[in-house]
Amino acid sequence: GEQLEPLRIQYKDYAVWQQSDEQKAQLAKQEAYWLDMFRGELPVLELPTDYPRPAMQSYEGRTLQLFMDSEKSEGLKRLAAENGATLYMVLLAGYTILLHKYTGQEDVVVGTPIAGRNHSDVQPLIGMFVNTLAIRSYPAAGKTFLDYLKEIKETTLGAFEHQNYPFEELVDKVNVARDLSRNPLFDTMFALQNTENLEIQLPGLHLSTYASEEIVSKFDLSLDVTEIEEGLEYLFEYATALYKTETVEKLAAHYLQLLESILRNPSATIAELGILTPSEKDQILGAFNPAQPEAAPAAAFHQLFEEQAKRTPEAAAVVYENDRLTYAELNERANRLAATLRTSGIGRETIVGILAERSVDLLVAVLAVWKAGGAYVPLDPDYPAERVRFMLEDSGAKVLLTQTLLRERAEAWLDEEELALAAVLYLDDEASYSEERANAPLEADDHLHECRPEDLAYVIYTSGTTGKPKGVMIEHRSLVNTAAGYRREYRLNQFPVRLLQLASFSFDVFVGDIARTLYNGGTMVIVPKDDRIDPSRLHYWISQQQVTIFESTPALIVPFLEYVHEHQLDMSGMELLITSSDSCSVADYRTLQERFGS
Repeated sequence: GEQLEPLRIQYKDYAVWQQSDEQKAQLAKQEAYWLDMFRGELPVLELPTDYPRPAMQSYEGRTLQLFMDSEKSEGLKRLAAENGATLYMVLLAGYTILLHKYTGQEDVVVGTPIAGRNHSDVQPLIGMFVNTLAIRSYPAAGKTFLDYLKEIKETTLGAFEHQNYPFEELVDKVNVARDLSRNPLFDTMFALQNTENLEIQLPGLHLSTYASEEIVSKFDLSLDVTEIEEGLEYLFEYATALYKTETVEKLAAHYLQLLESILRNPSATIAELGILTPSEKDQILGAFNPAQPEAAPAAAFHQLFEEQAKRTPEAAAVVYENDRLTYAELNERANRLAATLRTSGIGRETIVGILAERSVDLLVAVLAVWKAGGAYVPLDPDYPAERVRFMLEDSGAKVLLTQTLLRERAEAWLDEEELALAAVLYLDDEASYSEERANAPLEADDHLHECRPEDLAYVIYTSGTTGKPKGVMIEHRSLVNTAAGYRREYRLNQFPVRLLQLASFSFDVFVGDIARTLYNGGTMVIVPKDDRIDPSRLHYWISQQQVTIFESTPALIVPFLEYVHEHQLDMSGMELLITSSDSCSVADYRTLQERFGS
């Protein structure tokens, strides 16, 4: 047989070189590069999952295989060559854009393996050279794909140039929060396999590859792309503890669709690049929208409320225990508070924090902030002091609206120099902020021009279970569209709307309750805090206030309806019952049908 060429070096020589002073000095320079790349707060990829993340990472997995024909594959290679990039860079850019589309995040870290054989002398050696690189990129929606590709090119070339720095050293050096449910630095990997697949020929033997079924997933999601004669092979490896097969099938189809969008228009912005397949577009435009719905009004929500207040001034807008405000009274109180907010510097899209217990004050505060042109941040009195301070500081709130019963707590929480609040106003002590304005509300209709449909309405913060809480910004037009959709889908103009309000003020369901009620001239019945999980008290409020709409989770609704059934209580006035937020088991669904179905 053929004689192998003698090796110029052995693996032990490589090991000695690794420990040399020259190499240690070089690694120190590489360490500086990587620490600079991973300075600041590190992103955590929040891909939506089908199942809750296990407390400890499970490595059970499956794979999904797709193919791209040679014509499109060659198109991607041409696109890369025309822009001084490689196929790897184009595919990686597409993958990080897909992750951005799924999460909305504009700071993404993806792992990539590297062979580590970057010198000809180590090519024939048997030994461990592989390393992992963490590629951090910023796929912002407003960038064009070609501009983003340039960034990916620069980032990956820098990473390859500094590839000898061990990944485990980087993990030790950066400030990464240890979490047994996740991998450090990244939860997804990308690789392109383009090495030549040589056939091994041995005398008297015929050799062929044998495909083995992968039942392990080292990460949440990984993508391996392989160049084959027919084009490109895409292999998605995914954790079955997090994803259903059909979810990954859809994600994979979206990736291929995204690559086609890039080929059609590489100059498009990332926001303009589409991921929906033709069948999904048909479903959305056809099956989900069989008829052109009535357009939502082009106005801010409080403007529509004011129109409703003129139509039904004496109708009850909100009830809490013995407190009751008509539409005219709610509008007048909100106007007076809005006037004070303006003198405190609140204008278009200025942030106001609202810290209050359940009461009619909540609606007064929300409408007043909107009338002044601002946006609000809901703050739960049960939140830890650190979270309240963070939300006020992070949102840049200028004014805090609260209640006298929370005065001591609020003053203790706000003893922070960095909170640049212009004023703290007490909702239930109206004389303290609006006595001089009692007879001088906002000038007629001037508040209608302070806010546009595209202006910010409120900022609601995530739980922060995977890092710092993040503020989600919602515009007035989104709220108005939601209100119009509720009316259309639930036929809220066909019966009196009297809504049992259960959701916490800090949840966006509360805003949905406002949309369903005030947009339709209805009454919001705010249930006292301690009554919300008591079936007997819930039925009391439903009966006393003639409630027609009731929304909550299956965990509360099912026991409540069992209680109603057991005590043979009257629920004939209820028009609409909505279960939301959590999954509903088949058994619970059948119970709902039996107890309340039609």
